Amino acid sequence: MQAKLTALTIRSLRAGDKPYEVVDIDLKGFLLRVQPSGVMTYYFSYRNNQGRRARYRIGKHGTVSPARARDEALNLSARVIAGEDIQAKKKEERAAAQAAKSQTLSGFIEHQYGPWALSQRKTGEATLARLRSNFNY
Repeated sequence: MQAKLTALTIRSLRAGDKPYEVVDIDLKGFLLRVQPSGVMTYYFSYRNNQGRRARYRIGKHGTVSPARARDEALNLSARVIAGEDIQAKKKEERAAAQAAKSQTLSGFIEHQYGPWALSQRKTGEATLARLRSNFNY
């Protein structure tokens, strides 16, 4: 379905039996996906540097207004045209969050030391129990 994604248009949309998409007629790649549950999510669809189709989730309707989503899609479009990988920032943020998680004592014990201690030490379970009781991680 194609329509201009405005507040009035979006208010008239109803959830169906299957998910469907409403593609904006003014801004190429800007679309709204309507789930059977009634959740509506804004996306920007584009082709990346390798020529593969990709999607960038802008946000859910209600959290993000149609005008704000359109502005974000326009910004993303300009970044894609400039050759930027718009998904790279998301990937870097996820990797940084994962690294931060493993830089805490509990993260280190859970992800690195714990599996090693259980497989390499006879008293691995007791050591982990002692660490849990002493450090409350």
